[in-house]
Amino acid sequence: MYDDTLPPTFAVYRKALANVHFTSTELSALRFQFSRPERSTTSQQLAMHLHGNRKIAVTNGIYGRLAGKVAKAVGFKTAGPPRPGNWRAISLGDGSGEHFKWIMRDEFARALIEVGIVDPETDGWDATPPDVDAPDGFAGLEGGPKLRTHLAKERSPLLAKKKKAQAASLACEVCGFDARAVYGIEYCEVHHLTPLSQLTKATKITLDELAIVCANCHRIIHSRHPEPFKLDEVRQMLRNG
Repeated sequence: MYDDTLPPTFAVYRKALANVHFTSTELSALRFQFSRPERSTTSQQLAMHLHGNRKIAVTNGIYGRLAGKVAKAVGFKTAGPPRPGNWRAISLGDGSGEHFKWIMRDEFARALIEVGIVDPETDGWDATPPDVDAPDGFAGLEGGPKLRTHLAKERSPLLAKKKKAQAASLACEVCGFDARAVYGIEYCEVHHLTPLSQLTKATKITLDELAIVCANCHRIIHSRHPEPFKLDEVRQMLRNG
């Protein structure tokens, strides 16, 4: 039985996700949280994403059900402080702000990538600004079924793990943000200096070709397509900001 003191490993999550079926709404919720800075979201933010309004109770139910599927699959004990609930199986909790925040567990996020539920380079990120003003009551047609078949670039979770292990610090190489110093949680992301999308075949990647970055800078780096921003370009943005 897993809990906060002994959370599931990446391998446990990966094996469990192969047997978990999420609804389209649940997948949308997961991808939204995955795309957020530090992989975090409040009920209010998720409600606006899913419903375009603040249906907090409905949103909490959706998040609880999807997390409950994972909790059952991995054998996670969901009772305990700071708040009981199925969400504990996939997220950490932060109640220090105005609204309680779910912060996706790093090992769970890695498993979502591995099984193809999310793509860290594209999911949830839209860098295109709106070109028209949306009138009050504006609505769009979404949610219909659509078959997608695609190839995904193979990734090596071990490579990212080795990069983190050998790094002198997990502070962002772009902005210097250190999650451990701010949140007390050791967290970072690993960025490929040469985008995997540019590789046409399996290629040997060394640790020197990877960079330690925070979630915010990682999103900005990949906000430009097809050629992501260079680290120095984002550093210059910060200096100009």
